[in-house]
Amino acid sequence: MLGKVVTLGFWLSDTALEAAVVRPGRKASKTIATAAVAGEGLLTSSDRSKRLTEAFRVCLKKMPRVVRRADTPAVLALPDRLVVEDVFDFAEFPKAQSEAQALVAHRLSREMNVLPDEIDVSWDRLASADGAEHIRVRAMQSALRKDIETAATAAGVRLVRIDGWAGFASAASQIANQDAGSVVWCDGAEWSLLCW
Repeated sequence: MLGKVVTLGFWLSDTALEAAVVRPGRKASKTIATAAVAGEGLLTSSDRSKRLTEAFRVCLKKMPRVVRRADTPAVLALPDRLVVEDVFDFAEFPKAQSEAQALVAHRLSREMNVLPDEIDVSWDRLASADGAEHIRVRAMQSALRKDIETAATAAGVRLVRIDGWAGFASAASQIANQDAGSVVWCDGAEWSLLCW
């Protein structure tokens, strides 16, 4: 029996989809099960959604039965190059959600050199200082997000969060509850380093 609280996590690169079931603990988390599926072109092939659907299905078949249910929340980490994250400073930031979303999307689209409707954007407020509002922003290509969400849903996975590797390493550092440390995420030629 896995217990009531488990987390299903996926790590996706162009060459593999890996999964892990983790049970959070008071002092440390425990890995319950892992699975991996190799596959070239998972992120770049023309039939990306089909390949991702099959990869999610194969990973789920290797997982304990209790996490194969469609109501189990899952998180997905992508290579950092696919998730743009930055902190913007604004002298004034709109209070209305729709205006704030439009402003962030416009600024990110300029930096990414794409049209605003080609990216999905999220943001949150950080502490304000020196009269400026600091806003943490994240964006990814809309087509990629749609393909991932469509594939996950077709395979019976309920994704609740998609982020870059560094975003998940940040959460891992909080769980580890250590004064100082680091995490390196590697996938062939790509890597991310987070220190705390």
